[in-house]
Amino acid sequence: VAWDAAIGGLAPRAARHIVKGEVIVAVPRHLVLEAPLATENSGQPDSAQLPLSAAAGGFSGAWYDVMGSPQGRTAISKASARLLTEHMAGVASACTAYCASLPPPQELPSPLHPLMPEPWPAEVLARSPLLERLYREASLCNAMCLELIAGLLPGMSSNLHRWALAAVITRNFELKDPGAIGLVPFLDLFNHRSPSPLGRPNWTCSYQKRGDSLAMVADRAVAAGE
Repeated sequence: VAWDAAIGGLAPRAARHIVKGEVIVAVPRHLVLEAPLATENSGQPDSAQLPLSAAAGGFSGAWYDVMGSPQGRTAISKASARLLTEHMAGVASACTAYCASLPPPQELPSPLHPLMPEPWPAEVLARSPLLERLYREASLCNAMCLELIAGLLPGMSSNLHRWALAAVITRNFELKDPGAIGLVPFLDLFNHRSPSPLGRPNWTCSYQKRGDSLAMVADRAVAAGE
């Protein structure tokens, strides 16, 4: 894993040829920053507990599968608090290197990101009812999570709360046995696809549970340097 100036971030590259089915990287479960995900009945959020527009939008495959339920927001917020605790521990944390690999807190999302406190201009939202609905859904769920994080870790800046929430929202993995969500150090760097000259997705690896570890396994042969 090294800094890639072309993309302005960290990028994993194969140091040798990797065969299909080979474990590319594995992380012991005890190093995962996880929070239990309580489920009820079928395990899907109750539509009565969702924000109105999210309930109208359905569940399957949507980001509010987790964020749309109280149980999901609690898990997201607890995982965010765990990340902040490790970040503030500095070199005393077993996750020091992982925290350093994340975009730093000062590089918060752009001003128009739904995580930011400034509301979107009314004229922008007026251009699309769908955009307005999704924006208000995201803003509401984010605000509820930020309130939970502030209750778990009072005294920290709101910018740190937003940083941790942004990391968990974009990088979390669904964990099983028991059910939870969490950040799997460095595994998120491999949760990607390689560029394809034909413009089609060219997935490199898949996420699997292997014994007491969580692993990325090659879905196809990976050439050295890829």
